[in-house]
Amino acid sequence: METNQTKTTNPSSSVNKRSHSINIDRRQRVSLQGVEKVISSNENLISLLTSEGGLILNGADFKIVKFDAESGYLSIEGWVNSFKYSGASAEKSGSVLKKIFK
Repeated sequence: METNQTKTTNPSSSVNKRSHSINIDRRQRVSLQGVEKVISSNENLISLLTSEGGLILNGADFKIVKFDAESGYLSIEGWVNSFKYSGASAEKSGSVLKKIFK
């Protein structure tokens, strides 16, 4: 019975889920935590998979300074015009973003 209570109170999805945060400094430097995958990038658009779903950054002169997949840290320089979350869960957003960028 204790095993069932443990599973109910501590589902594996919440235990394994990385904390996600985004910090934008003067629209020129972006630091993100909880990044699971960089799906695509160029100087005007960066598409990511985070622990909170898909994320698309639009701007100019983007350059990925550092990406550490193990810790989930991503650092970007450039000019940020906008960013938008897809709203899909991390498990499903990869397929959603693939459809967008075909």
